[in-house]
Amino acid sequence: MSPKLTFRRGAVAALACAALLAGCGDDDDEPLIGLSEPPYEVTLPGGWRDGTDEEKQQLGLQAGAAVEQAAGEVEFPEVGLTSLWLRGEAVPDTPSAVVIREPVPDGVDPDQFVSISLANAERAFADQLIGPTREAPDSTVAGEAAPAFDYRIRFGNRELAKRVVFIIHEDFAYTLTLTAPPPDFDRAAAELDEILGTWTWT
Repeated sequence: MSPKLTFRRGAVAALACAALLAGCGDDDDEPLIGLSEPPYEVTLPGGWRDGTDEEKQQLGLQAGAAVEQAAGEVEFPEVGLTSLWLRGEAVPDTPSAVVIREPVPDGVDPDQFVSISLANAERAFADQLIGPTREAPDSTVAGEAAPAFDYRIRFGNRELAKRVVFIIHEDFAYTLTLTAPPPDFDRAAAELDEILGTWTWT
């Protein structure tokens, strides 16, 4: 597997997350993203819930529609949507976080993975980005630093604030994307830090 193909997968996966959180997709499409069980555990703070089990089939269908639209005939068998966490019920009007897992290519170090993934995501969101991507304070996951970046996008008449956190473990990248309405973002980011502080590998 070439780094170029894998990083395209990462960018399209990020695009799929944004699309499904914005309410895009068609339930008639076949899922193109594998849904894998997470090799980690977290504790969610009050007001948050784990929506993975009840929503993963719907999310797989919506993400599949977004991937098909963005990538044509390219397949994504090693990309897995592993977690969906929600505060409240109405995505994207309340904060949510999605974790996507994908393999890191041989010969690519974590810094390279993050740099290329960010560049591809910026290209994927070129028409929706509001301002530059900004480096955020590193998150701490299982005792190790995980680089984080903030950006904003616009879907229709909605503006959404996002934080992406790159967690790399045993040759896999777990890309976590927090999405929240801008007025709720600071609180949601603080709650995300709480969640990541409880992250343990299983």
